[in-house]
Amino acid sequence: MRILAMELGSWSVKAVEMESRFRRFDILDFHEARLPLKLDDPTELYKEAITQILAKLPSHPEKIVCALPAPNVSMRFLNLPVKQRKKVEQMYQFELEDTLPFKLNDTVIEHQIYPLKDSSLVFAAIAPNRFITSHLEYLKTIGLNPDWLTFDGMGLINLYGSSISKENSQIPGPVLLIDLGHTKTTISIINEGRLEAFRSFNWGGLAITKNIALSTGAPLEQAQEEKHQLDLTNPNSSSLKSEMIGATYQALGLLITEINHSLITYRNTNKQSITSIQLAGGSSLMKGISEFLGKQFGNVPCSIFSPTSIFELKEELKTPESQRFSEPWGRGNVFSRKSPLLFNFRKNSFGKQTSLAEIFTIIKNPNVIKLAQYTLTLVIILLIHVTASSYFANQESQKANEELKKVFQDTFRNAPKTLKNTLTSNPDELKKYIEQKNKEMDQKLKMLSKSRESIISSIKKITNSFPPTVKVDVNKLEITDRNLTLEGVLYDGDINSVTENLKKLPLLNDLGVTLEGQRFTYRAKVLGR
Repeated sequence: MRILAMELGSWSVKAVEMESRFRRFDILDFHEARLPLKLDDPTELYKEAITQILAKLPSHPEKIVCALPAPNVSMRFLNLPVKQRKKVEQMYQFELEDTLPFKLNDTVIEHQIYPLKDSSLVFAAIAPNRFITSHLEYLKTIGLNPDWLTFDGMGLINLYGSSISKENSQIPGPVLLIDLGHTKTTISIINEGRLEAFRSFNWGGLAITKNIALSTGAPLEQAQEEKHQLDLTNPNSSSLKSEMIGATYQALGLLITEINHSLITYRNTNKQSITSIQLAGGSSLMKGISEFLGKQFGNVPCSIFSPTSIFELKEELKTPESQRFSEPWGRGNVFSRKSPLLFNFRKNSFGKQTSLAEIFTIIKNPNVIKLAQYTLTLVIILLIHVTASSYFANQESQKANEELKKVFQDTFRNAPKTLKNTLTSNPDELKKYIEQKNKEMDQKLKMLSKSRESIISSIKKITNSFPPTVKVDVNKLEITDRNLTLEGVLYDGDINSVTENLKKLPLLNDLGVTLEGQRFTYRAKVLGR
């Protein structure tokens, strides 16, 4: 599955191209389209940048991840004197109601529960429906229709949390995670794997650039270049450099004030102080900034968070610039299902609408059809994720082997070469490969022999029963030799027309439908295969 995780920044649009397959999660490439230093209305520039990035991809991503802007999401940390998770689930929303200026009924709430010694900590992110609707409409105008919509800042939290798990690190005490962006900064405090504080505010590296431009009279673009030539730890700089360093310190003073306010609040609430600092974001690349900030916050160790040194990555992607992609990188990790936070505001009525027609579009992949001509193919569908594998019949082994190698190369372009050679030359290994793949999926569809109607034809007939005017989200499609189960949510149109069309199919018998609000479930007996 191809994934594109995006960050719409104020200096550039960044995207991380990923692939999830066979218990692996690979970073394929980093993409970036630069924007002017100062933006008034970035809409048209975003359109161009997104078009430019998508044009570079070898294929259109199957999943896209974006984020709601920070002002659209309210964050709350609740300490409840209860340990039982079930009771915490029942209580936390009542506590939230007293702290929010809007009704919970008109919001989407995501939360994470952290067990403590004698209580529970609940981190909740609340987004009003009107903000979600507005942002999704805006994303469509610039060419994006995301499958996952999280909050701005969750990506870095996830990436840092995953790095701790991967390294089995036992970092003593709370860690302050600072993402220094171009016009905004997010800070998080992570303690023993728990997110205990989060805040986003409008300060970024652009403030330093503007101060340097004012003090030297240089254009903004030149000041930006000069900023990254400075070394904040060098006291023997020239007079001009010293002047620019002074302007940098002045701009950083506002950042230090904002962070100190948050640290005081955290210390008063949790009775702890931070023990180390990790920096991320483009502005963290300034020379000497980690040493400077470490001294400002109590001489605690301060270093640059470098995920490229922790996670497996192609050598050409391991550059200092890669750490600027930490936020979108962490956003895309939600599809690995190993991320500490899996907040998604595209749920309930905001779930991405899909139709059965999309399933058949994927199945029409010529490589999938070609495989079916020479092999026994298992087509597995789960939440409209379709992949194909195969093993060839003994009586046509030589012919199938030659064709299968070619098709395997076209279909699974990123599979390691050793894996391709092993699978296409060893039927037993290929069979084990298929069995392993089947275990990872919840629903199975079996293709039978050529003497009976193919599963692809059956799916096409079911697909055609849904008129274009009916919009649904298919959660489950399971078809076997005897039974059909089809579950989903109706968003628009008349479900009765679908029922009538399905009843006319010779393939199905004893069709029954269950309606619960917008949810529908079809069950029927399968004939004629």
